[in-house]
Amino acid sequence: MAAEESDEETSSSSKREQTQARAATHKVSQREGNITQLGVANPDTETIIKTTSEEFFQRELAARVEEPERELAIKEAKRADDHAIQDSKIKMMEMQIMNLSTGARNKERTELEAEATLRANKFSRITQGEIS
Repeated sequence: MAAEESDEETSSSSKREQTQARAATHKVSQREGNITQLGVANPDTETIIKTTSEEFFQRELAARVEEPERELAIKEAKRADDHAIQDSKIKMMEMQIMNLSTGARNKERTELEAEATLRANKFSRITQGEIS
């Protein structure tokens, strides 16, 4: 009984595949028939339709081939943009570091100048006899 059910499943899937194949073949032949029927009244129309459909399929094929290349180009452009953004961030950070170091040097210089002024004033007072 189980063998009969598996045979039925196999034959039904086989029938389904055959039906799908016939339907696809019918669609193709129907499309070709439509082109031929349109071209019967005017042979130039048939040539135009066939040429146009061939060009269309060639363009579609080319677009499918170019699509991965286009996606790759987009990814590369995005990667380049990301690198440019990172570079600009790095340059900004370098400028901030330079500003901080300049600020630190200025602060240090100011502190040194203040200390030197205090020492000079103290020395001046010592020499003038104000402080012993």
